[in-house]
Amino acid sequence: MSRWFFLPVLFLVLAGNMAAAMPREEAVPGGVVLVSLPDDLQGPVLYEGKHVLVWRDRARAVALVGVPLAAAPGVHQLELAGGARLPFLIHHKRYPQQRLQLPPRMVNPPQDQLARIAAESTRLAGARESYRLHAPESLTLKLPVCGRLSTPFGLRRVLNGEPRQSHMGWDVAAPAGTVVHAPLSGLVLLAEPMYFSGNTVVLDHGSGLITLYGHLDSMAVHPSEQVAAGSPIGRVGRTGRATGPHLHFALALNGTWVNPDAFLAGELRRCAVPG
Repeated sequence: MSRWFFLPVLFLVLAGNMAAAMPREEAVPGGVVLVSLPDDLQGPVLYEGKHVLVWRDRARAVALVGVPLAAAPGVHQLELAGGARLPFLIHHKRYPQQRLQLPPRMVNPPQDQLARIAAESTRLAGARESYRLHAPESLTLKLPVCGRLSTPFGLRRVLNGEPRQSHMGWDVAAPAGTVVHAPLSGLVLLAEPMYFSGNTVVLDHGSGLITLYGHLDSMAVHPSEQVAAGSPIGRVGRTGRATGPHLHFALALNGTWVNPDAFLAGELRRCAVPG
């Protein structure tokens, strides 16, 4: 047996206000892992070479680790200053599969759009991996728009018989024109029309906590603008590759998309539309 299994995996026992602030832990690919850190922690915390959000409450510090959907089950490690490492365990999870038949133009974009798509992909990747030392104002998020969860995170899609990328966020069905609100205060990184996600806004909430809003009918913010929690950032639409009005909402930690359920499961139940 590997020597790592003799090391204690650090599970956080939360109490009081800190418990209320923390997201729900799910130690699986696409999930969020909570790892308690040494009280005398100095310097950054890294996972796979990327800065991890560290949330402090009085004398305690907790790492909020976003686990990539492609991560292999097994023992993973956080890297601390001075070369120290903290192991944590990732479990297997199988996500459901969806098969769809769509018009060919919605599956394979025309050749004259490939350069645009590549450039947009680069900008989105840069925004997703943004990291500012400024900490988020809170870890308690509000759902940007109330509605029915029509497509969950992690769904493995097969379009017209061709396997495609798994779904990296939530699709929340809501009437066209419904106002979309910022779940936390943040800095607008992107606000522009894109080929696949249509009118798209990306917010940086600090310390690698990033949110994305796609298929908007209209956008109410501009790049480099600071927005307050609850501020309108746009309206629900069906721009880009969409078969009906809905909000594509995605959430990233340490540069990887994770299941928004970790932060918003209670909010989705609170305001979901039946049916």
